Amino acid sequence: MRLRELRADADRTQASLDAQAGVDPAFCVNVENGKNNISLDKIFALADDLGVDVAELFRGLISEDRPRSDITYRGSFAVRSGWAALMYRIAV
Repeated sequence: MRLRELRADADRTQASLDAQAGVDPAFCVNVENGKNNISLDKIFALADDLGVDVAELFRGLISEDRPRSDITYRGSFAVRSGWAALMYRIAV
C-alpha cells in the first residue's frame, strides 16, 4: 500500500492521520512498516482522509504480467494479487 508516499505528499504526519481517521495512535506507523493488517473500512477511511481515491493507495502495486494466484509483498502491504486487482478495478 502506498500510504507513506501519499501521506507525505499530503504533508500529513502519522499522528494527524491516525486522529482524523479515528484509528489507534501508531496505527499508520504499523501499517507503513507492515506490522498491521488493515481492514476495508480503514482503507476507505484513510483514503478519504488523504483526499485520494482508494485506487491511489494501490496504484502501481499490480503487475498485469504476474499470475493472479500468487501472494505479492510490496512495500508495507501483503495482498493476494487477484484480490488487489479486483479492488483496483472496482475503485477505478
